[in-house]
Amino acid sequence: MNEELEKIVLTEVYKSLEIYPDVVGRLEFDCNGLFAYPNGKKVEIVANVHEDPDVHPSTAHVHIIVRPNQDDFSGSLDACVVGIHEDKSIALCEAAKAWMHSAAGPVFSLFHARPVIEATHFDGTEPWGVEGAHGFVGSTISRNTETKLGKDNKPTEFTLVESPLFQYVAELSPPGTVHLAKSILSFHSGKWERTIEIDGHRAIYVDRNWKWDHPPFEWMITTRFAAFHYADRPEKTVQRELLDSVIRDFVSTYAEDNQADVRQRMIDKGHPELVVDRVNHFLPLAFGRVMLIDRMPVTATPSYHRVLSGGGLMMDIPLMSEPAFARATALAPEFLESRFFESVKSLALHSGEVDAINNLLHSGGKLENAVLIPCLVPDLGATQDDVDAASSNLRHQRFQRNVAPKKPWWKIW
Repeated sequence: MNEELEKIVLTEVYKSLEIYPDVVGRLEFDCNGLFAYPNGKKVEIVANVHEDPDVHPSTAHVHIIVRPNQDDFSGSLDACVVGIHEDKSIALCEAAKAWMHSAAGPVFSLFHARPVIEATHFDGTEPWGVEGAHGFVGSTISRNTETKLGKDNKPTEFTLVESPLFQYVAELSPPGTVHLAKSILSFHSGKWERTIEIDGHRAIYVDRNWKWDHPPFEWMITTRFAAFHYADRPEKTVQRELLDSVIRDFVSTYAEDNQADVRQRMIDKGHPELVVDRVNHFLPLAFGRVMLIDRMPVTATPSYHRVLSGGGLMMDIPLMSEPAFARATALAPEFLESRFFESVKSLALHSGEVDAINNLLHSGGKLENAVLIPCLVPDLGATQDDVDAASSNLRHQRFQRNVAPKKPWWKIW
């Protein structure tokens, strides 16, 4: 059955790509699959149709994957797209059209090293691109969520040219040279919600209170894709592979003996001390958010305070700007579905935020309307005295803000 559904998707993709012979090159579509030859180099295009029992039957959940057979671009460009119609065949075609409208441009732009099919280039410095990477963004597509299924729900253009929809995608991305990121923007309960999906579902992050200064449109969901690469910055791929390796080994080492000094054991294994130190601090915070904090009626801060050697402070640094936190957040669902479930739960209890919640509950407080303040995270080399000094400084600042100003001596009323 799925082969028939996937053929419907690929047939629609083939028909759409035929319009751009200068972009896709030669097209081959037969029993072996769908292949394109941009710049004379062969790429395979695959469709996977997902059957989700908890999704409305009029919704087609499709992954269209482009697999480049090139040394510079090893990896797959996986786009999750959706089509909606009462007729399943039409819904599948709508998903293929959504891919063509929003993802095909960035993907094929990578192969040509220039914008094609209405894509726009970024060099890693623009707020609307992926920080530190070269790549291309596609057109936005928007769906009216109030429209009845199957009627007038074709993707329409909605301008979000300058919006930082791909903020923190660089920190979230898994190891690899090429990536395809998807940003989904919606408005719920008076708040903007931004969902990031990278390489299909390899990394997913939901920011349920995304700060964006734009009038709300509760009736619309907007999506945009960005394809980007690190072919010119191979050290980025090496660093990400190292970070993921340390995170995975940290969880595994903790599972072996959760009473031991995991940080020291990791260093003894030969892992770089700086990377181990960041993982040691940020992994419990990330697991605590995923396991507990995000499920509670509390307001979690998006930032932390960095304690410098000597007791100095760098205030309100976004947690998601720290790769160790971002990657631990992205990998948490994978660990939760593995034999490390209990270890993840135990590590989450080491989070300073979870500890604060426990103290609140044990003192008879209530979670409703509780607001977490930023955690203190020390640099490598910062001592406990530095942390204590920074903590004392913060308490003094909060006290000063809460103290009512004294009346001038000459005012008697």
